[in-house]
Amino acid sequence: MRALKFISFTILLSFFAGFLFSSSAFAQDNLENALAEFENDDVTAKSLDIEEPKTLPGDTWYWWQGTKENVGLWFTFNKEKKLQKLQDHSNRRLLEARKLAEKGTDKAAGNAEKALEKYEATMAKVTKRLAENPKLKEKVLEKFDANQLRHQQVLRNVSDKLSSKLSAEELDKIKKIKEKQALNWYNVDPEKLQERLEKAVENNGVGSKFKQIRNYTTLEEMGVALPEELSAKIDAAKAKAEEKLGEKLDNISPEDQEKLEKYIHNIKTSATRKQVITDELKDSEKLPQAVKARVKKINSGYSTDMRERFNNLSDQEKEKFLENFDTRAHPTYLRALEDFEVPENLRTKLQQLRERQEEGVKKKIQNTTNPIKLRTLETNLQNYPSLRLEAREQRRKIPAPTQNPILQQGDPTRARQ
Repeated sequence: MRALKFISFTILLSFFAGFLFSSSAFAQDNLENALAEFENDDVTAKSLDIEEPKTLPGDTWYWWQGTKENVGLWFTFNKEKKLQKLQDHSNRRLLEARKLAEKGTDKAAGNAEKALEKYEATMAKVTKRLAENPKLKEKVLEKFDANQLRHQQVLRNVSDKLSSKLSAEELDKIKKIKEKQALNWYNVDPEKLQERLEKAVENNGVGSKFKQIRNYTTLEEMGVALPEELSAKIDAAKAKAEEKLGEKLDNISPEDQEKLEKYIHNIKTSATRKQVITDELKDSEKLPQAVKARVKKINSGYSTDMRERFNNLSDQEKEKFLENFDTRAHPTYLRALEDFEVPENLRTKLQQLRERQEEGVKKKIQNTTNPIKLRTLETNLQNYPSLRLEAREQRRKIPAPTQNPILQQGDPTRARQ
């Protein structure tokens, strides 16, 4: 009898051990799959229509690459073909910089920095030619815009990989190249910015079902580089990315929800910007409810983590961290500043930041014409009565649609006003 009980216990123990092992293996596989999907969404040579660079700056035979490119340009007389070659060269310089950054050596980091300088010089030639030839610009603009969105993502990737190898001054130089290129991209055709950005988002959808999160992040980062008055156009492009993401994540499974969380964690951007991104996505009208619920959980974790990390910083580190909130206004920043504990010598600075953020959010409300976004702002600003009133008044100024009376009667944003 005792032997029978022992055997039964052994079998039961083996069953639970197998269950735990298989659950652990499943979780590990899920994590690896999420990481693989994230890496598969990296910009590739194929997506830029060039061959993968085989020689890099610093290699013995790299001089031959420059010679071939210069000779090829010299004997190309067709303006469109010459422009295409210049764009190919800029694409190659970017991928060279990324490959060098991935090597992780000090020498490779220095060569990557030089590759980015050449990239910047080549892109200056491209944008100059586009400005000088409107007909050519119209012909190639869609492809140019799609690649510029990819360029922004590669530049962010290179900066992250070099963060431990370059000085703060050198990293700031890369940041300025990225921001300058975003501004130059905008200046190619300022009047059509929204249309161009939306099209670029559509043309950068190949990849995992989460790919649009990268596009969304890139647009959010561009918002810092471009003039504040363009925020509404950038928001419209972000809404397009939300729409495309929502289409991919309809009826999302629990496993994909886990992958979504891992994917967002892997996005390389500042902690404050990631807080903004998840704050906006959790309130999106274009995402399925299950996705928004998961993003809300992620956002809550980021909020708690940021508050705890800030409050544990030294006074000097707190002062440095507060500089992140002096770039542009956003309701997320305003609410975050309310949770921070600062020493007496930083209280004036904190109060000034809060006031600037409040004024900036007020302007953002005044420039918002989407009634659903205004209602969301009103909900999220419960601790700011004057801003809530501003959002409510702005929403009332927006005329109700008249083209379809039936739809107008069913619009909940109108019915509850």
